[in-house]
Amino acid sequence: MKRSESPNSSVVSKSQFHPAIVGLFLVGYLSLSTATLGGEPVKILTKPMHLGDQVQNDMTHSKPDAKVFEAKFDWPGRIGFGEAYLIVDVSHMTPRDYPGFKDGFWQTEILINGESVGILNELLRGKNETAKLERIVLPFEFTAMKTGENILTIKPGAKNGDIDDLELQNVEISETKPER
Repeated sequence: MKRSESPNSSVVSKSQFHPAIVGLFLVGYLSLSTATLGGEPVKILTKPMHLGDQVQNDMTHSKPDAKVFEAKFDWPGRIGFGEAYLIVDVSHMTPRDYPGFKDGFWQTEILINGESVGILNELLRGKNETAKLERIVLPFEFTAMKTGENILTIKPGAKNGDIDDLELQNVEISETKPER
């Protein structure tokens, strides 16, 4: 015993930690760090919204509601490790196989707290946009969010100043990958 330690000292050396105890601690920490809503997604938009710059008579709102979607949302739990999921129900969005998409035109960018986390229509197959409602699940790094208030931005792509008109129906974020 060192002179500075008393017989009742609670000082523990590194060699006294059993690897199984350390492993249990880490598993418990990881489990707690991803706990938020018990798997329930955070709803951000629950009604139709037309993004773009042109009248589209086949959309719920023929006139555009905005050029860009931006919404504040509260993430109620801890920030986990790995991926979170943006779930978007959308129609009339230009798919990735459309001419010019691979050149950077028409790409709908997703930002969380100002950080780009992906291109939404990169996950939409086809050569032409459709009025059919599509569900897109975009995985992104959980660490793009923070506990408390966050900002989600959906910025439709454009070509020569012409914004890609699209209609959002539902937008939510989940800590678990949804079943299609």
